[in-house]
Amino acid sequence: MSEQKNMDVAECEKFILDTISDLGGHVSFAELMHRSDRIKGTFAICLPSRENLILWTGLSEEFCAAFSNLKQSLRMHARPTSVLVYMHDGMQLNLPVAKRITKTTPKRDTWIPVCLYAGAYPTEKMPKGGW
Repeated sequence: MSEQKNMDVAECEKFILDTISDLGGHVSFAELMHRSDRIKGTFAICLPSRENLILWTGLSEEFCAAFSNLKQSLRMHARPTSVLVYMHDGMQLNLPVAKRITKTTPKRDTWIPVCLYAGAYPTEKMPKGGW
């Protein structure tokens, strides 16, 4: 049996947006991982310029590029959520959970559980200091 090839960046973008649409928003990385093995890899998505604030790990390079493209083009955004969402979805990272995002960077890797939504981040819900 041959292994399935990872999705390319365009396929990942479509997969993310289609999943958000199918589930009506509020999509966790766990839900995405359950829906396709073709997004799995060895890469992580972190907050820009704060590499130890981790959104999710175990992703393909193409998926990470697609996530970045969608976020930068304002076709998708991520919002912090409860770790309970990930517990319900059956997957979570084995990292301490960030209680809040501050200006100081934690000394060790910390997980920020997020859910994905279509469109730009609503400005009225934007955390102080932005994302």
